[in-house]
Amino acid sequence: MNFYKKKWIGVILCGRRPNLYSVDKSVFHEEENKLVSHSYNLLNSVVQYIVLSVNEKQFPFYKNNYNDTEIIIDSNKLGGSLSGILSVFNAYRNFNFIVTSYKMRNITNDLLNDLIYNYNNQPGYDFYVYNKADIIEPFCGIYTAKGLENIHTLYNEGYLKTNSLIESIKLSNTLFLPIKNNFNECFKPFVETI
Repeated sequence: MNFYKKKWIGVILCGRRPNLYSVDKSVFHEEENKLVSHSYNLLNSVVQYIVLSVNEKQFPFYKNNYNDTEIIIDSNKLGGSLSGILSVFNAYRNFNFIVTSYKMRNITNDLLNDLIYNYNNQPGYDFYVYNKADIIEPFCGIYTAKGLENIHTLYNEGYLKTNSLIESIKLSNTLFLPIKNNFNECFKPFVETI
């Protein structure tokens, strides 16, 4: 299923813990490649264009391994996932995003299709994310250009007091989708053990 190809971008957040920069990363890089490839292939089934969001220290690794994919370095001073999303938004202000994290190794096509179904059938929200028992799962989610513009404005005007993506989602007109039992596994992230 191709999902509004011209107005949608898939965004894979590839941030990782700072302490991983000082270790022997060969084993981790092999696993990271598998995880990013998994997210890329899933998003590629619904959108035509995919961007990788990385921090400055990661850029050399991603440039060497993903030279056919656009890579955007986090440029906002917020840090965290919100910084990555807003950095991509600065480059693509008129696009809606389907955002995931490379750590979400269990995301399936069924979850993406459910997300898109809800977007199509419940229009008008800024963000579409899942939650269960009041725990918000920001990945995999839909982030509209309108919603991101609002968050960007709050950031630029100094009203965004935290770098929390969850808090930004709560401040917005967000549709919180219940996690169906068959999607529980999708939200178990890869745990970095190095």
